[in-house]
Amino acid sequence: MWFIRISICLLLVTYIVVFSDLRVRHPKKDERHGSNKIITRQIIIVVVYNLLCYAMVLLPPSRTKLLPYHLLQNQTTLIGFVVFGILLITCGIALSVAGVIKRKAIGGQHAPEGLVTSGVYSYFRHPIYSGIVWVCLGLALVARNLDGLFMCPAVLGVNLSAAFMEERFEVGARFREQYNAYKQTVAMFGPKWIWCVIVLVILTLVVNGYVSS
Repeated sequence: MWFIRISICLLLVTYIVVFSDLRVRHPKKDERHGSNKIITRQIIIVVVYNLLCYAMVLLPPSRTKLLPYHLLQNQTTLIGFVVFGILLITCGIALSVAGVIKRKAIGGQHAPEGLVTSGVYSYFRHPIYSGIVWVCLGLALVARNLDGLFMCPAVLGVNLSAAFMEERFEVGARFREQYNAYKQTVAMFGPKWIWCVIVLVILTLVVNGYVSS
């Protein structure tokens, strides 16, 4: 399963790089197609992208001795994983949906009102990608899949790559000066303290499982 997880990760990174390169080489390509066709294609891309990210954390664990599955014998850790996982999934979905609604666009489409910096975008430059990472973390915790949990840094890396490419070749290129100022005040994936809390809670649950098992 690790081979499949790594393959999915490499596939997503390759897609991000190739797609960004195509957007740079053919910036007017989408304008030659009807809007309905663009929206349909973007919806399909977004759905597949999300499913592949989720697959990296939900594929069955290998259960090798290299992974500390004995910590899952602790009831407090198990309950903590599920409760905190559900919270992350709920917040992640809400964050992504809020980002789509505020931007009024799907995927790499141009936001009709130009650069969006208000609402959820006043705290997250990329709330949709942030939401995907939160959902993946939550799914791994709820499924009690330690292999999946260990893949979450890779999921974060993939979404950071997508966000970086978007800033470099799309929204950051269209609104260069305005976006440079925006970047100085809003973090890419939101306030650092939120991520610190997430990591601290997970580490606390893991340590509790080690100590009690």
